[in-house]
Amino acid sequence: MLAPKTRAAIRIGAVLYIVLGLVLFAAPGWSASVFPWSVTPLVAMTIGGWTLGNGIAAWFGSAPGPATRVMPVLVYLTAFAAAQLLVVIAFRAALKLDVILAVPYLLTLGFTLIAGAFGILELRSTTAIVLDEVVPLSRNVRLLLAGLTVLVGALAVGGFIAGQGGLSTTGKIFPEQLTLFTVRAFAAFYLALALSLVALLLRPSVASAFMLCIAGVALIVPILAAALLNVSAFDFAGHPLGLLYLGAYAVVLMPAAAFLWRHRDVA
Repeated sequence: MLAPKTRAAIRIGAVLYIVLGLVLFAAPGWSASVFPWSVTPLVAMTIGGWTLGNGIAAWFGSAPGPATRVMPVLVYLTAFAAAQLLVVIAFRAALKLDVILAVPYLLTLGFTLIAGAFGILELRSTTAIVLDEVVPLSRNVRLLLAGLTVLVGALAVGGFIAGQGGLSTTGKIFPEQLTLFTVRAFAAFYLALALSLVALLLRPSVASAFMLCIAGVALIVPILAAALLNVSAFDFAGHPLGLLYLGAYAVVLMPAAAFLWRHRDVA
């Protein structure tokens, strides 16, 4: 179980993410003009969506309980922060430190990286097991999670190896042209998701899947909302792969929500 100080630190990180996410999501035009690298308002709103989701995930990730209950969420939060900071370092030449959102963005990543890492170290030393921790996931659910892990991992690899002028940067999937900086940031997001799923599959309990599903729904809903609020930016006739961008989130959202409803007594 997490120590009170670690829980408090993770919840401070949750508040930082939520405040930053609200700014990005509610004022994407302004946010894009003061973001640490060149992004469009739609990209700013999308980043705001996953930032809001991170905040909610962090809040639930600091919940009391056995190690396996929150471990996958903490793995996601720590991997997300670490991977995003590595992307920032790789593209430091394009980083703008003299804009308003630079310090809040970097501070949030750095703070949650440290808090999440300490949380993981604490939980790895926890030996107490309670009843809900040993309720296993069904074989079918584990197979679905394994398939999702492969898919998200492939998206991460694709984003990390994508070059300028490919599908990722030319508006054929995401409805706008993206810089490689942004593509790598998306890849870091998918990598963190894949690692959290691996952590879940290593100790596949209903309780830990429930917590990760909460985080997943919290991420998907605002990201999907950002896309739907800007659906006019999509050219489905000219770039039909844009349907995959919307459809993939919707397809994952439905079974995740169904799992939460079925196991709502775990909350």
